Amino acid sequence: MSPRHPRPPQIRIGKAKHGDFLAIAKLDRRAWGKDSPFIPDGEHTWRMWCEHSIVPVARQGDKIVGAAVLFAGEKDVDVLHKIFVTPSLRGCGIGSRLMKACLRRATRPIILTVNPGNAGAITVYEKFGFRRKRLAKGFYRDWEHRYVMQWDPPG
Repeated sequence: MSPRHPRPPQIRIGKAKHGDFLAIAKLDRRAWGKDSPFIPDGEHTWRMWCEHSIVPVARQGDKIVGAAVLFAGEKDVDVLHKIFVTPSLRGCGIGSRLMKACLRRATRPIILTVNPGNAGAITVYEKFGFRRKRLAKGFYRDWEHRYVMQWDPPG
């Protein structure tokens, strides 16, 4: 986990613009890391999300330094697919600000999945009011289990 440092100056959280999808996809690739066994989402996916989903972005000047995506799921829930921040600015509260932007827009329950071994992420999600709903064994591959967590809007 990255050490905490103060919030960097001049970070603005706002809605992604249509033309932001290439910069977001590039940051997504960087956020995963070049040696990651996982596959980041591509340009086509980010283009569709920027047009048809809730995609808050963090900007430092004209540069996108973080993003999140919340999209409509089935069965009256929304899905928080990911939140990521450029590696050099992790621990500055940008991810929390992106999470708050998603939760403010929510009108129905939100679900997400998280690796059961990622205690840090689970703790953060629980602080935002997510609760563990179930363990989904073999979520991606036979050996990759995930907690499904859910947040319910107030009221």
